[in-house]
Amino acid sequence: MGLRVTVIQPKTTNNFEKNLENIRTLLNKVSPHEPDLITLPEAWQHSNIFAAAHKLADNESLVVNVLAKHAEEMNAVVVGGGLVVYRCDGFRMAAPVIGPDGSVMGWQEKIHLHKSEKHLFKHGESIQVFKHKGICFGVQICLDIAFPEISRVMALRGADLIVNPSHMPSRAVEPWHDYMRARCLENRVTAAGANMWTLAGGSVIMDLVKVGGSVFHVREHVAPDGEGVVVDELEPEKLRGPRMERLASRIPSIYSELADRKQTIFYGGEE
Repeated sequence: MGLRVTVIQPKTTNNFEKNLENIRTLLNKVSPHEPDLITLPEAWQHSNIFAAAHKLADNESLVVNVLAKHAEEMNAVVVGGGLVVYRCDGFRMAAPVIGPDGSVMGWQEKIHLHKSEKHLFKHGESIQVFKHKGICFGVQICLDIAFPEISRVMALRGADLIVNPSHMPSRAVEPWHDYMRARCLENRVTAAGANMWTLAGGSVIMDLVKVGGSVFHVREHVAPDGEGVVVDELEPEKLRGPRMERLASRIPSIYSELADRKQTIFYGGEE
């Protein structure tokens, strides 16, 4: 079956119009690779999303229309990265998932907000799983990859691929890759993470390969320095058997407190 996955690693400035035009250019560069799924990073619209939040939210339809045009032309799914949008209760960071016919398949909102983001954004409250060419995938925006519960829910819902549009500074790229590796190994899935070159780069596509017996290692295709794209051919459907075996070994009754919102949290042995 297979899925040709592409991550885009752009430069980002404080000029929204320039950034949008740059994304158009990069998407045009992707086209000859005949991708099946493309992801952009989080917050590619502007280098200061807090200062520009109102303008970015006002241009939501423009951005989605541009991405939809390219999705239709390439007959591919485009994950729009993390966009600043405004909903009835306030700003949110959300990723549109646009189908090959140019229609919006759905939105995944960022669930776990990072420190200062909590002052501006509302967090998402649901986990989506999408499907293209027989491959199921979920979208986790940036910090969401650090919370294993989200990946596990996606895997239980059949996700073969985790797409992670991110906004990582240089000091965070190595642990970001560690989180993705862990999510792949824990759930027997593949992953695609997009980051901005302005910050650090490190965009990556990860697959699992078996090395002797039943031991899996992570195979990584990391973006080179600079602005550009990474393309890789994945066959995540081959991991479905190992994933079913891994998930069948769970003992949910022992983890029941994870679902209890009232459960007391202890730090260092003290309440």
